[in-house]
Amino acid sequence: MNEDIDKIIRFWFGSEKIDVIETRDDFWFGTDHGVDQEIKRQFSALVTSAYQQDLANWAETAKGSLALLVLLDQFTRNIYRGTDRAYAYDEKAKAICLQGIDRGFDLQLTSSERVFYYLPLEHSELMSDQKQCVQLFERLAHNVDKKHEGKYQQRFNAYVEYAVLHYKIIDDFGRFPHRNDLLGRESTPAELKYLIEGGATFGQVINK
Repeated sequence: MNEDIDKIIRFWFGSEKIDVIETRDDFWFGTDHGVDQEIKRQFSALVTSAYQQDLANWAETAKGSLALLVLLDQFTRNIYRGTDRAYAYDEKAKAICLQGIDRGFDLQLTSSERVFYYLPLEHSELMSDQKQCVQLFERLAHNVDKKHEGKYQQRFNAYVEYAVLHYKIIDDFGRFPHRNDLLGRESTPAELKYLIEGGATFGQVINK
């Protein structure tokens, strides 16, 4: 495996064992400034290279495409948290995700790795992507339940619920309201009400 691909996957997942799913939620989905800065220090140059297509050959393998998705869909949200650039790489990530799914790359990965293979669809503001995302997470949760006799079912059911939450937001508003200020979009009265009442921001608060 390419040294940089291996470095990205080892940093993000720590282990290929499924029980990593029980210990890394805060690391993956929290808002730890120290984690953000460490990702910026170690991987910002690779994020830029991925965006500029310098790593396009990585998309030809399951692990390589996973590493690209971590760079473009996850590390960007750490490095550029609270800015419009957190979303600037999403379309590239989604294209890699869909291409990989078409080629069956997701099915070659561990269950925890597949979670992050599908997140570019969860981050999309297209309803068709949201529908596919929910279906993929439901299938993943079913497979995990069958393989591990329910041991990790609660965790993977939570990923399904999170996908459904994203789906419902797009169904209600056609976009993610918390992105509006960052992207220079005017919020509707319904969106403002949603945000004022504590609507989800998914860790992307505005830095002012």
